[in-house]
Amino acid sequence: MPCETATLTDVYTVKPNMKVEEALAYIHEKNVRTMPVIDVDNRLLGMFGLAPLMKSLLPVAVTMEEGLQKLGFVVGAGPGIAKRLKKAKDKTVADVMQQDVIVVYPATSLWEGIRLMVKYGSPIPVVEEESGKFLGILSEQSAMTDLENMLAELEAEEQLS
Repeated sequence: MPCETATLTDVYTVKPNMKVEEALAYIHEKNVRTMPVIDVDNRLLGMFGLAPLMKSLLPVAVTMEEGLQKLGFVVGAGPGIAKRLKKAKDKTVADVMQQDVIVVYPATSLWEGIRLMVKYGSPIPVVEEESGKFLGILSEQSAMTDLENMLAELEAEEQLS
């Protein structure tokens, strides 16, 4: 079973030149955590969401591979982070989006898509292999629904046998 069967195609997206403040309002309005960033040709450029935005608010020493592991010693950092958020709101989505995005293709097996979601998180964009054109997303919910539908079909076949 390919990822194509579990791909959600009615997806909210943002443009790279959109201001972070506007994109945040859109995320809150649509009640989602993340949105694909697409260009005028509908190619995937990255993902914008709460996690990449929060990562951009942290000091570089924390986000580096071998950086600081705990920040418990930093007392009263909240106002500083809030000020970073204020500055980030004036940036564009392209400035803070996650660019190194894991993707799947329509023909990628659903098992592989599930493995990638477990390893990297959900959702995972689905793109055309050659063009990189954005087709939709694979989410934990859409994969589970697809598996449940398949199970129902198998159980119906067993009852007919």
